[in-house]
Amino acid sequence: MMDYNVSFIYSPENASEVQYRCPFHGKDNKPSARFYRGTNSAHCFKCRKTWNPVSFIMDKENFNFIQSVNYLINRYNIDTSSISDDPEFKNPESKPVSRADVKLLSIKNSIREYRGKIPLERYRALCFAYYTISFKKYNNESIIKDIEKLESKIRINNNYE
Repeated sequence: MMDYNVSFIYSPENASEVQYRCPFHGKDNKPSARFYRGTNSAHCFKCRKTWNPVSFIMDKENFNFIQSVNYLINRYNIDTSSISDDPEFKNPESKPVSRADVKLLSIKNSIREYRGKIPLERYRALCFAYYTISFKKYNNESIIKDIEKLESKIRINNNYE
């Protein structure tokens, strides 16, 4: 970011978090962005933009992901010799997805769509029901009847709108 004249409020060398002026949303009289050394990322509390080194270059240089990565590799002489030219993409060991998993994801997405569209108490009740079912699933308890019940509540809310 120093290459783009981003001025930090104080020296970032030893700090885990550094406040500075956002390089994206124009004039920034009050430092509204914060760099987080632990995750090598930054966030602006005014324009709500979050970025890491690759996304920063993508936005500043109008590059796609690959161009951004190549730019960073070349700009900072990153040694890529240990990276294979023909990487094997292996699926990590994963559990098979159950029908209940698919239904829970569908329920979660449906509930998200209701935010701000239904009364807050009803929205909170749906969220609580979803998290209760998720907790039961985590504890390997039967959740089929609970899913059916919550799906019927969601259908009622569909009619509510």
